[in-house]
Amino acid sequence: MAFNSKVSPLEDTVVSADLKKNLEFSYQPASTCYSSTDTSFSFERREIKSAVNNAISHRIGKDFARNLLLLAIPLVALCILSVITSYRTIEMSTKAEETLSVVKENFRTVYLVTALQRESGVSGFLISKRKQINIDDALKLGQARNTTNNAFAEGRGLKFDEFTVNNTVITTISELYQLLLQHRENEDKGHVSGVEAIKFYTSVTAALRRSSLQRSTMANSGAVWPLLVAQDNLLRVVDFYGITRSLGLLYFASCKLSPENLAWFLRAQGRGDFILDGAEVYYEDFHQTYGYYLDLYDASEELMDDGIDLILQNENACETLGFEKTSRQTLYWFDNITNVIQAVLSTREVIAEEINIRSSVQSSVAKWTTALCIGGLLVTLGICIACGAWFARESYKTLAQIGKHRSEMLGACGV
Repeated sequence: MAFNSKVSPLEDTVVSADLKKNLEFSYQPASTCYSSTDTSFSFERREIKSAVNNAISHRIGKDFARNLLLLAIPLVALCILSVITSYRTIEMSTKAEETLSVVKENFRTVYLVTALQRESGVSGFLISKRKQINIDDALKLGQARNTTNNAFAEGRGLKFDEFTVNNTVITTISELYQLLLQHRENEDKGHVSGVEAIKFYTSVTAALRRSSLQRSTMANSGAVWPLLVAQDNLLRVVDFYGITRSLGLLYFASCKLSPENLAWFLRAQGRGDFILDGAEVYYEDFHQTYGYYLDLYDASEELMDDGIDLILQNENACETLGFEKTSRQTLYWFDNITNVIQAVLSTREVIAEEINIRSSVQSSVAKWTTALCIGGLLVTLGICIACGAWFARESYKTLAQIGKHRSEMLGACGV
């Protein structure tokens, strides 16, 4: 029996190799179908139907896998890029937050170092001064100690590396405060000389200063690294100028320094000046800001240099100047260098504020960037899923059309 229908509907449709192979035997030269009563043809019809169904199922799976592959490659690349970008921005935000924390911790350290250096100078002077040196109680030890106590209260919980002072290992701020109280008690009992007092305070401030520097190093924030170096250097200046002030007071109190203490004075003063002169390398507005605060606090570097020159001569001040003039020089020295130190501290606060501003902006930008990366990734995923669904739908429609033509062909053959 000949086929009554042609297979032209399949000519415009992509037919898999399996379908073609299975259908080759079913086509006859004539356009007629076999009789439905023919047993051999009934078997062939079942074979045709099975071949078409298998071909359609194979095509559905193949198209689905192809669509997934086309979407997966750019999608995986996008996900990797988004994860890397998010990681970097989160890391940037974390570093900015760490920098803000370091600046806060270092501010408490500076307050403590400044107070200890002031108490150092007053203690050393009052222990060593001759009775003829009359300063009308201008240098009040009780007031200096109260300032230090307040600094310890502000620094509660401050962390630093372990260090040793007077053969005592210090690991916490409370242990350091107890050691300070013990030292004060020894001072009041007359068991400590002026030089020993200055050395005690200096060893403490040096350890605190080193811990501050290590914290800044751990912050590792490239965006504000020069400013971190600048503020750490100014802390060193405060410490060295504090030693210079204390030893200068010791000179006026005892009228003369020993060769060892004079060399110590020269080292501290020289290091402070050297670090201060190099501050502009890390903070371009340093000289302008520092000059402003020198004028504001009425601090004179020339007057400080005159005092340094007088001390370096190391002549007996009580003999060359007399006790009255030596007393006045003591106050001039203390007040002026204290104002210079205050100008350095104020400049450092300006730098610290700049670090806070830049770190806050960096943290905010990093957070927004992270949010945009995650949001962009989610949007892209949604678009990819939508495109995948659209491709699947179009593939299904195409395969449904193939199935329709199959039904028409088989219906024409009486299958």
